[in-house]
Amino acid sequence: MLTDKEHLLLLLKENPSLTQVELSEMMEMSGRTVQVLMQELLDEGVIERVGSKKKGSWLVKKSQNIPKSIKRTWSDGKYDALYELMG
Repeated sequence: MLTDKEHLLLLLKENPSLTQVELSEMMEMSGRTVQVLMQELLDEGVIERVGSKKKGSWLVKKSQNIPKSIKRTWSDGKYDALYELMG
């Protein structure tokens, strides 16, 4: 089972132009929860906003910025394809 952060990263990797509203609908959670998760990922250096608020997109950075707990989950066999996507 994916954690909320893993799910969010997977969605952003597949479609970097998703908005927080779209993410909250896709993940079936409140906009505030998505906002908090994204701020945590920004603070950890895992994601970065590229471009403007309106026309920009999200960049999921290289795997060295991804917390080890997430990498471990992705590389445990179930999420190999995702792990390879992340570098």
